[in-house]
Amino acid sequence: LAPHRLPIIIHPTQLTHHRQIFDLDGTVLDTMSHHWAAWHSISQRFGFALTKTKLLSMAGMPSVTIMRTLMEEQNLQFDATAAALEKQKLYASLAEGGTQVIP
Repeated sequence: LAPHRLPIIIHPTQLTHHRQIFDLDGTVLDTMSHHWAAWHSISQRFGFALTKTKLLSMAGMPSVTIMRTLMEEQNLQFDATAAALEKQKLYASLAEGGTQVIP
């Protein structure tokens, strides 16, 4: 991998030594572009409105909580758990290509 690209998903089978893993999302790694792309796609699929500003205001909240909040605010009905899982899978597939380190 190029020095500015880091893998986000580490499988236990890839570890040859004991290591500590820290949550780097949003502190060292700039993953918001992947999160936004996934949220934007899911919002179109499930029919809810979401802006970057609104998403940033909920940064750090679990995806299912964000889904439920948006459903309540917009008076929508869909399976929030399934939608959140779909969003997380989409995010993971986008992030597998690497992400930028925050300078």
